[in-house]
Amino acid sequence: MTRHKVVMINGSPRKKRTQLLLLGLKDLLEKEDFQVEILNLSDYEIKTCRGCEVCITKGSCVIKDDMEVLKEKMINSDGLVLATPVYMRHVSGSLKNFIDRTCSWFHRPELTGKVLLPVATTAGSALKQTLAFLGEVAYQWGMVSVQGIGRNVSNLHVNLKKKEYMAFVEIIRRESLYHKPSLEALMSYQVQRVLAEKLLTIDGDFWREKGWDKQIYYYSCRIGLIKRLIASLLYAILMKRIRSVENDGDAHEGKRR
Repeated sequence: MTRHKVVMINGSPRKKRTQLLLLGLKDLLEKEDFQVEILNLSDYEIKTCRGCEVCITKGSCVIKDDMEVLKEKMINSDGLVLATPVYMRHVSGSLKNFIDRTCSWFHRPELTGKVLLPVATTAGSALKQTLAFLGEVAYQWGMVSVQGIGRNVSNLHVNLKKKEYMAFVEIIRRESLYHKPSLEALMSYQVQRVLAEKLLTIDGDFWREKGWDKQIYYYSCRIGLIKRLIASLLYAILMKRIRSVENDGDAHEGKRR
């Protein structure tokens, strides 16, 4: 039986508190028979996003560094842990830049159905909003997000409880069929679905190849009737209100990142 792979992305420029928490989590996941790899962003060359949108319009980034190596590891994983210290009430600058460099994944998600566990550490406050942001990133990447793990300096050494990471483990094991996407995730999908149909040919082709243009969500999962109706209504409204854009090199107005 193939072991499930988990990749941990550490957005801290220092290998201290966040790294310590990840090491403890790694030990626990390995006891669940998961194969775990920690990737410290500080060990890789990740240049600043230029905002040129070539990755969106052409399909590949013009910057040559280690991003493709990291993205390939993420694509080949079954689950991700996205970890950061809290800097200025948000994620670290290095992690934010890393996320910015995946902007084409908002248009053409490459991690659909995989599971993300947000992790954050702080010496002060803003754990809740930082973890919430990481959960939003999961939606943009087409992932399943579970409740995050947060620690401050006063409880950093408190042992992780099984309930803090077992939802992550169980969804990976059962696959995304049993997932119940939030209304926010469903609505985000409708926005991305309409943009794929209305704006860029490269996006439309990608979504049609996946079959997503005809679906209410990326994959079959548990979606209640009310959520399904709201998502369908939003899709219908957006399809009427957003006009198609000529897909040439000058048609950048209205593109969303």
